[in-house]
Amino acid sequence: MPNLKRGQDKLQLAHMAADKLMELLSPAGSYDALIAAVQNGADAVYLGMKSFGARAFAKNFDELELENAVRYAHERGVKLYVTLNTLVNDAQMDEFCSNVRECARCGVDALIVADIGAAEVIKTVCPKMPLHASTQMTAHSAGDVEYLINMGFSRVVLSRELSQREIKNIYEKTHAELEVFVHGALCICFSGRCLLSSFIGGRSGNKGCCAQPCRQRYSISATEGYFLSPRDLCLLARIKELRDAGAASLKIEGRMKSAQYVAVVTSMYRNYIDSPRKAERADIERLKRVFVRGDSFTEGFFVGTPTRKMMNTVLSNDDINLRVDKAILKEGEQTYRNGVETRKIDITAQCCVKRNEKAYLSFSDGKNTARVYGERPQEAINIPLTESALIDRLSKLGGSAFNLTYCDVHVDDGVMMAAKDINALRRDCAAELMRLRARVEPRECFDMPVLGSGCGKRGFYIAAQVSSEKLMEAASAADRIYVTWDLARRLKSVDTVVLPYIVTDTEAFKEELSLIKCRAAVASTYSTLIAAKEAGLHVTADFSLNIYNAFAANAINADAVTLSCEKTLSEADFIARHTHKPCEAIAYGYLPLMVTRARLTERGAALKDKTGAIFHLASADEINILYNSRPLFMADKVRSLRESALSGIRLIFTAESPERVRDIIDMYKEKRKAQKPPIFTRGYWCGKD
Repeated sequence: MPNLKRGQDKLQLAHMAADKLMELLSPAGSYDALIAAVQNGADAVYLGMKSFGARAFAKNFDELELENAVRYAHERGVKLYVTLNTLVNDAQMDEFCSNVRECARCGVDALIVADIGAAEVIKTVCPKMPLHASTQMTAHSAGDVEYLINMGFSRVVLSRELSQREIKNIYEKTHAELEVFVHGALCICFSGRCLLSSFIGGRSGNKGCCAQPCRQRYSISATEGYFLSPRDLCLLARIKELRDAGAASLKIEGRMKSAQYVAVVTSMYRNYIDSPRKAERADIERLKRVFVRGDSFTEGFFVGTPTRKMMNTVLSNDDINLRVDKAILKEGEQTYRNGVETRKIDITAQCCVKRNEKAYLSFSDGKNTARVYGERPQEAINIPLTESALIDRLSKLGGSAFNLTYCDVHVDDGVMMAAKDINALRRDCAAELMRLRARVEPRECFDMPVLGSGCGKRGFYIAAQVSSEKLMEAASAADRIYVTWDLARRLKSVDTVVLPYIVTDTEAFKEELSLIKCRAAVASTYSTLIAAKEAGLHVTADFSLNIYNAFAANAINADAVTLSCEKTLSEADFIARHTHKPCEAIAYGYLPLMVTRARLTERGAALKDKTGAIFHLASADEINILYNSRPLFMADKVRSLRESALSGIRLIFTAESPERVRDIIDMYKEKRKAQKPPIFTRGYWCGKD
């Protein structure tokens, strides 16, 4: 056997090299998937509890399973993050805090959060808990990342729509810890901005219940296809570029995938992170055979793939599942089943076997040292114990998670020790080292913050959002007029400008904003919100920032808020009564259900679903917006809105005629009887959740 005494320098060099590698972050939708990820080389895993996770239909983890999962991961040097990344109702905040406390007790390494109100609560309940900003927070610029870091997040998971250059720009301007998706399902919409499943089926992606209507067939003119369904992402060949761009963590999507899938994909990325190189065709083919949406992968927005090459337009989910190679999945299963320890932890040992003293053994992993004592040696009758024989016996760690790389031993001459006693010494020391590696120091927790009362109702206004001069003139009877960004740039002077949904270049945006004379702004991103504040404008945080609870309303750095479109009237009323900021809500309009960077159709085209519903598309600044097929309508319920604590409502006009705009405003001002449109939606106003 090799001389283990010479292995220490090599071990130290390996540790130094490992410190420079990016984190590989794998999904765990079940306990088997957790084991598969750990055994195949993940540096960290992310998983959800039974509630408040963005994958509500994964198996997920109860409290006991979470405790065991943390122990299992930490024993093997793997971090564990918990996803509490849904929006949280005020009425759910007590339960949410219970989950936070359980995570703190178990020793979870960080929480992935999508709700700024929930983040503020965590900072009070468990101030030492690291927070990661979920991709659901739609961070896609240096300004967004800076805002979230200033809020107390230690890491930001970037939107999947960013190029290498854009990621590198964010890193260079913020030096934040950035997490980037590298493999798995792509959404066509910016995460956190999708309301399609929510408004057509009542299953909100922001609450972890997305029904994936984007994976269904649609028609454009006479052509049918899966026009909203991107191929799966694979950046296996871009490890070096990801490192150069400043990615600290490479994330594999797949909490709804099998443990076998997690094993195969994690193993492949581990191999390429450790040895970056041009992706081999056989390896890409192997990944395709465990799951790919489409006939091939895409490198997506990271390399600027054209939309037509990014989309899976012909294959259904059933077609995809039929192509899975069960033999490869079975191979992956062998890496983690039946307690196998595929992943080994290098350790060093020191052992003394002295006459008249109990045998002593220590194992060290570089951070933890386990020390145990065994039986006393006996005088040798025939064959005395030698150092080489002792090293050989101590090295038999095949069934454990350890690999002995260096062993310093001393054996007195003329003594012997039974093999069973040496084996017991080795087993006890290995068990003690595992116990030390799994040690948890629970983070201290405190009571949940108490909401105060708001400042009371401040009148009631009706605002009209318009996108053309004709509609602007038609909306003159409204109390306030909000002008879209494109129109404001043409007019140069407006009262209130609605800022773009997506802004990747914060500095360029600031220059454009300085050319518009205005008093107020409505901001859909953290970066534009701060830019507008710095410009001295009165700023309203728009509904796409997902102001879902009173804590979020109080936390956002804005003068007023437009509440999430997924709030009931009673929930909106509660928020308005418990914040010092004026609260507005959307009460009319064809709501934007998707915001995407993909060019889905030509300007002005529309998609039709299998029910015949037509969803119109609009384009602005390389961003495409898919609007609901039916308008939100509450004119006949406006008295209830007026009686709530809301300070105002907004009517969004897009494709209406000037005459229709005037009629709608008169209905909401109760100057004429409300007449329901032929088709419409109440959204969540009347209690859908």
